[in-house]
Formats: sequence, structure tokens, C-alpha cells
Amino acid sequence: MRLADVARVYAIGYMLEPIRVRFKRSITLDTLVKLDAKEDESRALPRWLAKVLAMHGIVDIQGVDMGIELLRALSREKIAGDKLNALKQDFYISIKVFIND
Repeated sequence: MRLADVARVYAIGYMLEPIRVRFKRSITLDTLVKLDAKEDESRALPRWLAKVLAMHGIVDIQGVDMGIELLRALSREKIAGDKLNALKQDFYISIKVFIND
């Protein structure tokens, strides 16, 4: 399996993970997914659905700021010195999505 294929599989898995969102307005969907939410309600949705709803101004995504995650990773790297420091499994994928957004 090529590296690009492995990266694509991990990216798909990342987009399927849940993320917290806050609804800016009430919404009812009954198409591909069934969703009934009230204004100011907070819940976890798959990342791909949260991204689509955020593009339409329906939700605010309450994820971790990637700038902060990057600073944490750099700090851990400085503390570790010459030793290898483990990053979160989806670190590079989340950075790539953050940059693309």
C-alpha cells in the first residue's frame, strides 16, 4: 500500500471522529442523516457533518485550537531533547485540515 493511500485512510477516519458543536439556530434534517437540534444546543457530530454545517453558518465548532496544539508539541519536543517524542496519532492530519481551512 502506498503512503498516499495510508494517509487518505487516516484522513477519512479523522473526518468520521466526533467533535463538539454548538447550534446557532434550530435545525431539523431527515435526509442522509437524521438531526433535530435546538438553538444553543451542544452535541457531538461527525467532523465531516460539523464542517458542512459550519460552512452554512448553522453551527460553531468547539474543537481544540491547532495553534495551541502545535505549541504544545513544540514544547514537548524541547523538553524531550534528543529523545523522540510521540505525537497524537492524528496530529499531522489535523494540522493539514487546519491549514487547508
